[in-house]
Amino acid sequence: MSTTVKESAIGSTQNTGKDFWSEQYVMAERWQSDLKFDKDELRFLKKLIDKYFLWLIDEKHLESTQQVASRLSHFERNTLATETKVTKHMHHLVAFIENPSLPDASACENEHNTVKKALADLQMELRAVKKEVFQIAEQAIDSSKAQRLLSST
Repeated sequence: MSTTVKESAIGSTQNTGKDFWSEQYVMAERWQSDLKFDKDELRFLKKLIDKYFLWLIDEKHLESTQQVASRLSHFERNTLATETKVTKHMHHLVAFIENPSLPDASACENEHNTVKKALADLQMELRAVKKEVFQIAEQAIDSSKAQRLLSST
């Protein structure tokens, strides 16, 4: 199977063959896998904050910990929304794999790019939240309260 390339009226190239849509589908499967991993990471970070940080840190750090917990919840909502977009996109890709001559190929390509950007934004958000969690962990470890707890065991 070869990928068919069509030239549009404005001169941009639009791929419409089964191979192209199959490649897009494989990429979407990888995105789905990445999102599952992100959800596992999120679950771990939330558990870390809920079970360990809140009793380890001084009250002066409590507000920042609560803010990070709130950001984790926001990230969780964004992850679920993006996961829904990926699943929907995969259904559209299956339709194009089965029938590459369907109309609106450019809409599906635009959807692919939109989902790709949403995933990139999500990864940036995750990195930022993880950085904050690590900073709080460092504060908790360095706190005198944590030192007393560790030395009393």
